[in-house]
Amino acid sequence: MEGTSNGIAKSTASIEKIAEYYTQLNKALPNELLEAPGIVEKMVDLDLEHNLGIGVSPIKLLAEYIKKASDFKKWCIAEKISKVNITTKALILRELQAIGATGIPWESCLLETRENSLWRFKKPRRTMAYGQNAEGKLGIGTKELTTDGLMTVELPVDIVDVVIGKNHTIFRAKNGELYGCGKMKNFMEGMENSEETIYTPVKLESYRLSEYDDPSKLKIIAGNDYTLISDEHKILIIGNFDSLRVNNIRASGPNWIIRNYTAEKIPSKKGGPDECANIYVYAHDGMTRKIHIHNQTKCHSAAHATLSIFFRVNGVPVDSEVMRGKYKIGKNEQVFALIDGNLYSGKLEIAQKDCLNCGTDETGVPSKIRKCDVLMCELEEMPSPCAFDDFKLTRNGESLIAFTLSDALQLEPLDCFHKYYPSFRMEPIYLKPRRDPEPSFDGFYLLGTFEFFCSNLDIKRVSDAYNEDGLPREIDFVRGLLALVHFLRLDEKTGHTKVFMDSVRENHTLDMTAVTTEMESALEMGCKIPVLVVKADMISKERGKEMKNKSRDYLLGLMETVKNLLRKFNEIPLKYRKNSLENNFGFCVNEIFRSITERTDDSPDCPEPVLGTFKAHLFENTLKARLANQELQGDEERWKVLRVEAVGLIDNHNHHAFWMYTTRFHISCIDESLLEHIDEENGVLNLNLICLHDSSNQRFKDFIDVFFWHRDEDLKSFQSKIDVQEATSRLAKKDKYTVVIANDVEIEVPKVLLEVYSEFDAARRRSVRDEEELNLFVMEEYSEETWSLLMRCLIDERVYYGANMDLKIDVYKLAEYLLITHLRPTFLQFIVLTATEKDAYHISYLLWDKPEEMATLIGKHRPEIVMFWKNVSFTGLKSIHAIAKEIEANHFERMTEPLTVGMTQENLEMIDRKQDEVVKNKFDQSIKSLKNFTAAGK
Repeated sequence: MEGTSNGIAKSTASIEKIAEYYTQLNKALPNELLEAPGIVEKMVDLDLEHNLGIGVSPIKLLAEYIKKASDFKKWCIAEKISKVNITTKALILRELQAIGATGIPWESCLLETRENSLWRFKKPRRTMAYGQNAEGKLGIGTKELTTDGLMTVELPVDIVDVVIGKNHTIFRAKNGELYGCGKMKNFMEGMENSEETIYTPVKLESYRLSEYDDPSKLKIIAGNDYTLISDEHKILIIGNFDSLRVNNIRASGPNWIIRNYTAEKIPSKKGGPDECANIYVYAHDGMTRKIHIHNQTKCHSAAHATLSIFFRVNGVPVDSEVMRGKYKIGKNEQVFALIDGNLYSGKLEIAQKDCLNCGTDETGVPSKIRKCDVLMCELEEMPSPCAFDDFKLTRNGESLIAFTLSDALQLEPLDCFHKYYPSFRMEPIYLKPRRDPEPSFDGFYLLGTFEFFCSNLDIKRVSDAYNEDGLPREIDFVRGLLALVHFLRLDEKTGHTKVFMDSVRENHTLDMTAVTTEMESALEMGCKIPVLVVKADMISKERGKEMKNKSRDYLLGLMETVKNLLRKFNEIPLKYRKNSLENNFGFCVNEIFRSITERTDDSPDCPEPVLGTFKAHLFENTLKARLANQELQGDEERWKVLRVEAVGLIDNHNHHAFWMYTTRFHISCIDESLLEHIDEENGVLNLNLICLHDSSNQRFKDFIDVFFWHRDEDLKSFQSKIDVQEATSRLAKKDKYTVVIANDVEIEVPKVLLEVYSEFDAARRRSVRDEEELNLFVMEEYSEETWSLLMRCLIDERVYYGANMDLKIDVYKLAEYLLITHLRPTFLQFIVLTATEKDAYHISYLLWDKPEEMATLIGKHRPEIVMFWKNVSFTGLKSIHAIAKEIEANHFERMTEPLTVGMTQENLEMIDRKQDEVVKNKFDQSIKSLKNFTAAGK
C-alpha cells in the first residue's frame, strides 16, 4: 500500500507541475515566445517520465504562435528549438509542417550542440520532385497535376542526370541505363500513335550507355514530342522527328530513327532555367519589367540599366557571390536554390532602396541620398525530408526534380564479389631461347624424364597438394599436369598426338607458330583447375583426411594419364621423325614440364580459406530441429539435403569459401539444369565445376549471389529469375499443398517450404491426422499473387523489395499468419526503406503492430518519417521518443565548417523615406501628447 501511495503522490505532483508549466507557457507565448520551447521541453520530459498523456496540445499551441511570428523572430525561435532535446524537436517540427508554417529555417532547427561543437542533421538522399506534373512527367506515381510539396520519384535505380521536357522526363541511371515517364510516345519505341501515359519511370530498352563509352559525350534532349539521344557512335531520335527535318537517316523503325553522327548539327534547346533571355518581374511601382540575368550576380533591365541582385534567405541577407551557381530561374520569375543540400524557393521582384553610403559630410551625415533599383530575391527554405546534390528545373520554372549523386539505400557494398572467378587466372609462360647445344627432346627422353620425376616425387607433397577447400596449394604443379594432358591429347581417328600431327606441313616442316599457340592454349586450359569434392563438411575434422586421399588419387591419376600420352607420342610413325619434327615439338612439351619442376619464388600458393559471410544455414538448422523434434517423420525425398558449395577465387592468392545445405526443390527453383550436375555419391553440387569452362565469370557470380551472398547493394534494380511456380508444377502431388483462395480458386504450393519454415503448418500437422484434410486448406483472405511472392521470398528474400506497398503488406500479414518469423526483420526493413508518404497508413499500422522493431528501423534508415511526414499516426509520445533517440544516435554529424548561407557584409538598407517620415511625425505627436498628459497630471 505504501508503494501505491507513493505512486499516487508522484502522479499528483506531476499533474500539478504540468499545470504550472501550462500557466508559464500561456504567459510566454504572447510576449516571451523565445522562452516557450524550453517550457514545452519540460512538459514533454515530464509526460515521458510519468505517462501523463498530455499529448501534443502544448506543441500545437506553440506552433500556431511560431507560424504568425516575424522572419527575425522565426530565426531566433529556430535557435531555441535547436537547443531542446531531439524528441521535443521532432514534435515541434511535425506540428509546424502540419499547420503549413512558412519561413521556418528548418536546417537551423535541426542543429544540435554537443561536446562544445555544432552537429547537423544528416538527411537521407533521394530523388524528389515538385511542381507541375503534366502527363505524369515528374515520375511520382500519381495523376495529380501539381504537388503540394516535394514528393518521392519512384525510380528503381540511382541516377546521375535528369532532362525534363514539356510532357515527359528522361532519367540517366548511374549504370548507363535510361528511364522515362510521361507521354510514352515521346520516348518509347513502337508507341507512335499511342496516347498512353506512364506515371512511374520505366526503362528504355532501346538504349544503354556501355561501360566503354564516355558519359560526357552523351547528350539528351527532351523535346515537346520527341527524345534525342546522342553519344559517340550515333544519334537516336524517338518520337515525332518530323519537326526536326532529319536527313542522313541510317536506320529507322516504329517511332524511332538513327541518324548518321556526321550529319548536320544536333538541334539544341536554347536557353534554360539559368539563362532566360526575357523574364518579366514585378516592380515596386506596381508595373512589370523585362530583365535579363547574366553571370548570376547582375541583371540588365529593358532600359539597359545594370541592377544588382540582392538575396535574402529565410530573412537573412546573403552576398550575391555566395549564391553564384546555386540558384536557377524560370520564366515565371520563380527562383529555386540549392544550398548545403537543402532546396529554397522564392520569386524575383524589383524593389527600391535608398543608397545611404554614396557620400557623407563632415559630421558623418549622408550628403546625398538617391533612389536606386535592386533585383530582390526572397528565398525560403522548402520543408524537405531529404538532401540533394543537384536539381533540374524546367525553363518556365513550373517543374523541378532534385536528386543525389550517391546511393542512400546501399546497405553493405561488397567490392570483392565482382572479382569472383570459378578458376585460376595466370599469365602463360613463354618459350625460352633455344640453347646450343640443346638436348634432344624426343619422345623417349620426355617419357624417361617424366617417369623419373614421378618416381622421386614425395607422396606427402601429392597428398597435401590440395587444401581443405578443394583448391591446390601448388597451382603450378596442377596447372602443368592439366596443360600436358590437353597439349598431348590424342586424335580420335589416328590415335596419335593431335597437336603434333596437325602442325606438320606438307613439306615435312613443323609450324612452330601453331604449336606455340596450342601450347599457350594448353596452359590456359590448365588454369581451369577443378575443385575437388568430398563428402565431409567444410568445417568438419574428417574433411582434411578425405581431401588428402582425394588429392593423392586425383594427381596420381593425372600423372598416369600424362605417362600414357607420352608413350603414345613416342610411337609416332617414322616419317614424322625427320627434319627434327619430334625434337622441336618435344621442346614445347619440355617447357610445360619445366613449369612444374622449376618452381620459382613467384609461383602462387592458394592460402587457407577465408570464409565469406552469408545467410545460408537457416534451412539446414530449421530442418534438423524439425526432424529432431519428430515434427517431420518418415523418409520423404523432399527432405533429403544436398550440399551446395563454391569457392570464389578473388585472385591466385585470395578466395572465399561458401557452402550451404538445401533441397532439390530449392536448386530447381534457381535453375533446373543444375540437378544434372549433382554429385550423387557425395550429395554435393559444386558451382566451380559447373562454371569451370565458361568464357566469363558472370554465371558463376550469379550462382554465388542467389545461393549464398544475397547482395543488398543494388536492391532497387534487382531482378530475380527464380521460378517457384514452374518448379512446383513439376512436383509429385504428394509434395504439394492445395490452397483454396478467394472465389474458390485453388492454387498449389510446395510442401517442403511450409514444412520447414512455418510454425502454423507444424501446428496443423500435429492436430490434423487425415491426410486429405492436411493437404487442403482454405485461406480466402490472400490472393494468388500474395502466395506466389511469399514462396519466392522463402527462396530469395530480395524479391520482396521491388513489390508495390499494398502487396508487401499482404505478404507480411500472410507470413505472420503462417508464423514464418525469420522473414519478419527483412520484410519490415524493406517496407521502411521503400515507403513513400502516401504509404503513411501502412507505416502507422506497423508502428502499432511492431512498435519496437519499427522504431529502430525508422530511426536508423528513414528519419524523415517522424521528422517530416504529416499523416503518420504514432501510438504515443513514447513511440516518437524511441525513434528520436535512434535518429540522434545515427543521423547527426559534427560540422567542420559553417553553413554556406550567412550574413552579408553589404551596407544596404531597404527603406521607404516617405513612410519613415510619416512614422517619425506620428512618433513626435505621441511624445508631445505624453508630455501634455504628464504636465496636466502634475
